[in-house]
Amino acid sequence: MKKYIKDNWKWLSSGFFGLFIIIPLLTQILINIDTINKGSDDGWLGFWGGYLGAIIGIAGAIFVVQIQLKEDREGREVEKIDNTFFNLLTLHNDQKNTLNDDRIFEEIYSEFNKELKNQLLEAGLDFFYSEKI
Repeated sequence: MKKYIKDNWKWLSSGFFGLFIIIPLLTQILINIDTINKGSDDGWLGFWGGYLGAIIGIAGAIFVVQIQLKEDREGREVEKIDNTFFNLLTLHNDQKNTLNDDRIFEEIYSEFNKELKNQLLEAGLDFFYSEKI
């Protein structure tokens, strides 16, 4: 948004000038040309007051929306970090519980010992028979 404003500031300022200054002045001139209904001073004061009040209200609303969007963005970043941390913590605890409950290391060690004994026996027998000849 800032880049767009920086690149097109001439068009935006001329549009702002035309929308908020030229159009109301042209409206007043067109009404003044009509000699029958020129309008009273209090009527024009009400028109300009309503017009300028609407401009200020819109600017204030845009300002508040920008602040709210910025705070929401920051809140989502903090929430994202918190979610990542708690997801990793849950994953860690699940893996830890799985390893503790299944006694997986004991099973691996037991299988390793059995296989090691078989391999040692086989290697010893191979060595014995090869040396016997």
